[in-house]
Amino acid sequence: MVEQDKNQEKLIAKIGKELLSKDDKTVIAALKKTEKHGDAAHVRPLMTAFMHREDGKLKDQLREVLSTLKISEASDIYMEALEEEEYKSIQGDIMFFSWNAGFQPVDSIDLIARVALEGDYMTGVEGLTLLESMAGPLDEESLTEALIYVREFMLKHKDEGHPSYEIAIAIYGILSQHERES
Repeated sequence: MVEQDKNQEKLIAKIGKELLSKDDKTVIAALKKTEKHGDAAHVRPLMTAFMHREDGKLKDQLREVLSTLKISEASDIYMEALEEEEYKSIQGDIMFFSWNAGFQPVDSIDLIARVALEGDYMTGVEGLTLLESMAGPLDEESLTEALIYVREFMLKHKDEGHPSYEIAIAIYGILSQHERES
């Protein structure tokens, strides 16, 4: 049994390296292997491969895999990645992956709200969509922190015509509804 575990670990490590290859054929082969042998250890290499690919068929395949993962640990990995500078350029995509995979990161409401409002317009839209999809119950502390952050954001940007101001209003409405229901 120990030998089988070591072989599985080697296979997972090999697939992880192949996902980061610059050769498209190697990445495509690794993607097929993740369908058969994939686990939480592949989520970050998949995100990194996605982040470094130019738009096209391979990036679309990576997006499809990342947004249909049914590995429960992926939700936590996505939320951790939202906080990391390395993945800043794909924060909107990460929220899309979470929403599309049906994850409910109810204890990361404050993080999602902050990233949505600090990012570009599409990041804001993806954050709003993810928050709208949450069925609850939401983590009370995270919800309270998110409400405070969004209120402060709206007060600060009220007269500026900030591109995310309308998104902030929508997020505030969603969060307020959850607060009333809890």
